Amino acid sequence: MYYRGAAAAIVVYDITSMDTFTRAKKWVQELQRQANPKLVMALVANKCDLDAKREVQNEVVAESSFLHH
Repeated sequence: MYYRGAAAAIVVYDITSMDTFTRAKKWVQELQRQANPKLVMALVANKCDLDAKREVQNEVVAESSFLHH
């Protein structure tokens, strides 16, 4: 992924896959370490229409320390 000089980033994870959330966390942490300090970042939950198959609970996301950098 190329992000040098980026003004914004959108990181997307699939609510039906904890693995995608884990990978999204790693990308957010990478961006926090390496990208422009003024970077605007959004973490986006995808497939919200598949709530019955949800693996990533809203509470898990809200309590994730990487979001409170």
